[in-house]
Amino acid sequence: MDAIDKNLAFDHKDLLILEHLERDASLTTKKLAAVFGMPQTTLHNRIKRLKELGAIKKYVAVLDYKKLNKPLTAFILMDIDYPEHYGISKKLAAMPFVTEISAVTGANDVLVKVRAKDAEELGDIVLRNLKRLGGVARTETLLVLETVK
Repeated sequence: MDAIDKNLAFDHKDLLILEHLERDASLTTKKLAAVFGMPQTTLHNRIKRLKELGAIKKYVAVLDYKKLNKPLTAFILMDIDYPEHYGISKKLAAMPFVTEISAVTGANDVLVKVRAKDAEELGDIVLRNLKRLGGVARTETLLVLETVK
């Protein structure tokens, strides 16, 4: 194994630290050190290494969309003319109701996750925003009934 491969090896404790941080990124190094029974400095250095290796990209807040008056979640499958793919993706990323965009394989080209306050607003999003983008051949909207994880 060369030096790069050795640096990318994650041990069991690294994976557990990542699991804890994924569930709650606000955990302090003091609390995590206590959980793992290791000195706080050691834990801090492990987290720093995980960041440097790119295992931790960034810390984010998980929002409560019900409290933000956006309780409705939908996934929208989109068929896009290939030459327009990059431009449409950039336009989608700028839309405030879009929370995620993924290029996918299969019958559709793009999967877009949106948040809305109600069915009327979701209709506006699809009909007045997404379907009017040049190069969108077809959309299919999937309404989320329950999110388990």
